[in-house]
Amino acid sequence: MNLKIYLFAILISVSSIGFAQINGVVRGNVKDKNTQETIIGAVISVDGTTNGTTTDVEGNYKIIR
Repeated sequence: MNLKIYLFAILISVSSIGFAQINGVVRGNVKDKNTQETIIGAVISVDGTTNGTTTDVEGNYKIIR
């Protein structure tokens, strides 16, 4: 459950960029809150757009707008 809350917080912060209509890059790293292990294949998306990606084997992601 904590992972869902963590990912939801990331999605909310990323979605504000889509509403601002700003071009740029959003980068981040997704880790389990308790174990600090990276999350492989987590889906990251910007609400209201078709922009999105998944995390790599190190938990990193990059969205270019």
